[in-house]
Formats: sequence, structure tokens, C-alpha cells
Amino acid sequence: MEKQILLSVPLDEFKLLVMGWILESLKEFKQNESSLGKDLPLLLTRKQTANFLGISLVTLDNWTKDGKIQSYTIADHKRFKRDEVLKAIKEVKNLKYKRGR
Repeated sequence: MEKQILLSVPLDEFKLLVMGWILESLKEFKQNESSLGKDLPLLLTRKQTANFLGISLVTLDNWTKDGKIQSYTIADHKRFKRDEVLKAIKEVKNLKYKRGR
């Protein structure tokens, strides 16, 4: 069972404590986000790229045809640059803000 301590803290101090916790959590999140995909090789196969993005190979092919992700052909095999795949993820996240509704 966890120990719980109840204290009487002024509202201003409480706000500062909460803001400190939030900023600390955001820093940890940002560090984790910047290391996203760094364990992947520089050139990814179609299967590796689809698995990383959590999509099917058909969807990956459609995204490639639509120009959302750049592919490269090496000896009749498609490859994807890790950095470009990560960049495409960030661009897709922001797409809904670029469209006019």
C-alpha cells in the first residue's frame, strides 16, 4: 500500500509544483521522441518500413505513389531512407493543420 501525505500548500506553490512536473515530463517525452527510429538501419526495406509505420505493404506502395514517402530502387529492390521516413511521420502529423476546413 502506498503512503499518502496530505499537506496544506498555497495555490501559487501548488501551481509551481505542477508546472515543474509537467515540464519534466515534456523534457522526457522530447528526449524519447528524438531517439525514435535511431535503432533502424539507414536504408530500410519495404517490409521494415511498413512494420515501423504500422501499415500494410499496399498502403506503403500507395503512399509512395502519392509522394508521401520517397523510395529508391537499388537492383530492382525498393529502399527507404530512415531519415526521410521519420520526416514523413512528422509531416503526416501536421497535415490536418495545413488543410483548410
